Amino acid sequence: MAELLLEIGCEELPAGYIAPAVRALGEGVLELLSDLHVPATGLTTYETPRRLAICLADVAEVQEAREVERRGPAVSVAYDDNGDLTKAGQGFLRSTGVAEAELIRIAGKKGDYIAARIREGGAPTRDLLAARLSEVVRTLPFPKSMRWGTGAWRFARPVHWILSLLGGEVVDFEVDGVASGKFTYGHRFIAPDACEVSDLDGYLAALREASVEPEPGRRAALIRERAEALGVEAGGRAVVDDALLDEVTHLVEHPGCCLGRFDDAFLEVPREVLVTSMAKNQRYFPVEAAGDGGALLPCFVAVTNSGPAAEANVRAGNERVLRARLADARFFWDEDRKRPLISRLDDLDGVTLHERLGSVRARVGRMEAIAAGLAAEVGGAAEGPVRRAVQLCKADLTSHMVVEFTSLQGVMGRYYATHDGEPEAVCVAIEEHYRPRFAGDALPASQVGRLVAVAERLDAVCGGFAVGLIPTGSQDPFALRRAGLGLIQIVLDGGWGVDLAAWVARDLELLAADGVKVAEDAAAQALDFLGRRLHYALCSQGVAEDVVRAVLAAGASRPVDARARAAALAELRWEDSFADVATSFKRVHRIIPDGFEPVAVEAAVLVEAAEQELLAACAAVEAEAAPLRAAGDYGQLLRRLVTLRPAVDRFFDDILVMAQEEALRTARLSLLARIRALFDGIADMSQLAVEG
Repeated sequence: MAELLLEIGCEELPAGYIAPAVRALGEGVLELLSDLHVPATGLTTYETPRRLAICLADVAEVQEAREVERRGPAVSVAYDDNGDLTKAGQGFLRSTGVAEAELIRIAGKKGDYIAARIREGGAPTRDLLAARLSEVVRTLPFPKSMRWGTGAWRFARPVHWILSLLGGEVVDFEVDGVASGKFTYGHRFIAPDACEVSDLDGYLAALREASVEPEPGRRAALIRERAEALGVEAGGRAVVDDALLDEVTHLVEHPGCCLGRFDDAFLEVPREVLVTSMAKNQRYFPVEAAGDGGALLPCFVAVTNSGPAAEANVRAGNERVLRARLADARFFWDEDRKRPLISRLDDLDGVTLHERLGSVRARVGRMEAIAAGLAAEVGGAAEGPVRRAVQLCKADLTSHMVVEFTSLQGVMGRYYATHDGEPEAVCVAIEEHYRPRFAGDALPASQVGRLVAVAERLDAVCGGFAVGLIPTGSQDPFALRRAGLGLIQIVLDGGWGVDLAAWVARDLELLAADGVKVAEDAAAQALDFLGRRLHYALCSQGVAEDVVRAVLAAGASRPVDARARAAALAELRWEDSFADVATSFKRVHRIIPDGFEPVAVEAAVLVEAAEQELLAACAAVEAEAAPLRAAGDYGQLLRRLVTLRPAVDRFFDDILVMAQEEALRTARLSLLARIRALFDGIADMSQLAVEG
């Protein structure tokens, strides 16, 4: 066994490209070795902005030898009438390199064929890799690739060197003029010279000596440790966000940090603006005061990629850049507050939502009608604050601050509304209505925020399906899946007993009134789409998939009601008799023909004891079912329905349902249809998986 070391050295890669690319490189080499029948284990990866590297600790130096059976032409083609090999048979013999006596016959679907058992493999791994390793390097995937010079090779950035060693010796290959070798290169500015290496230990030692830390985990730990130390030095603590730490880790090879400062006067600007300017725009770690308050301090920690000699210049440069950004932010803050937020409402006429859906102002008008109507139905919030919150929720989109820092939409609206003296509930709802922004994000906590959020998401879904902007496969450019799931989550969290079918119809009416050409099947498609989001939400809460399927097949437009039905059915499922019950009622479902129209069941027609017993049991449960259904007590209702099982089983044991006499057959099927109807609106038992 030998060690395989492969490194691709290039210009600085975008931070988000690096980890996926090095994973693909490792997987590609392993797949190639497997295809070549070369055993290999012990994969480790190393990555910096300028290099993608993998090492396999144990790679067989010789390909596995194996015996394979190669099939040739049919016997009737391979031999002539005299039993001699034909030209086809002789050609196969030459291609396999075996003697004629070693040929065998194998049976096929259309007759016998000649075949040969030959030994393959045993080639040196170095030769095999030299012939094919370029395939892995050449086909590495990136979100965007480029060509440079006159070459045809596409890679994320220009490639300058390839290090390729097996057992300390170079694996010779070339990709578009870049030849493999035994050299790596150190830090671009601190130690740019070539470093000759022969194995992984030497590779790691040479890079560290040349001011490059090839392990991203170690770079991240060094950055965190230094940033936290500088935060304490500044009299507070550095706010080290994990996502930002991962990004800056992939921006540097020689990790370091410096402490920068800015003018105290900038602290008058909202915290979110300062943090956005520092963390999102400049990739700095903000520093806040230690303790529960956590007010920002006028300093930051910047990650560096240079030695101590350059620290002063780096600090000064970062302070200069941030000063300019914060000056712009303070200007926007001061200018935006010169106008009341409500005065920006009409400016939204000039902001296009979509060419087929009109302006954002038109959406706000629809949202206002929907939110006010929902408030009247579900309660918990007065109509006035709800309408005001909707009117203001998108107004900050035309502010200087949000135009510059788009991620602050809603946040700045809350600040500006507070400055204008708007009610607290309105200010909070302006920010909350954007939640949830992503999977796992918090939902709106206030009732006004929930109402505004649902109104926006409902209009987004209905608008999308009205004009055909429907998600397909992995494509969802208007984030309708996220909008639909957020709507369902908020409705479930709020416990709202609303019927989404009515609100979808209402929103489509409003869209049509605004001049939008609504597709005929928009309502059905939107409801089906929301039903699939409800299916996902309930399964995510731990409800079995077939239980969810059974419940939603009986009605999915009332999410809270569907959740209650699913909970009752899931609880019933734990009982020992459940499988027998489900089997019995699935039998009821299967025997009723599609399109059957039941008639009133006359007791005089059903004269057999088993069918009279089932009719009486059905009538008794029907009398009890209505109030339980109205009260939403699905657990008790299901338990009453379960009591029908003995009568159902006896009916099937004793009665021929499909009697030749049409009137009798119709009466018996109609009785079973009444049994099935008791489950209407609760669950379709035929959808349940039954064990055993």
